[in-house]
Amino acid sequence: MRRAPDSSRLFALVGATSGYTLKALSDPTLNNPTLTVNASSTATRAKPLR
Repeated sequence: MRRAPDSSRLFALVGATSGYTLKALSDPTLNNPTLTVNASSTATRAKPLR
């Protein structure tokens, strides 16, 4: 990801079925994604999550 020099846009590479596409977000403050992970809090370190 990269911001425009004036911070008006955020540029990101987004995975697609045919490769990658460049997406320009014109109001980065409105695009606030959430990531949720369901995993054990006692899992061994460096072990893949299932």
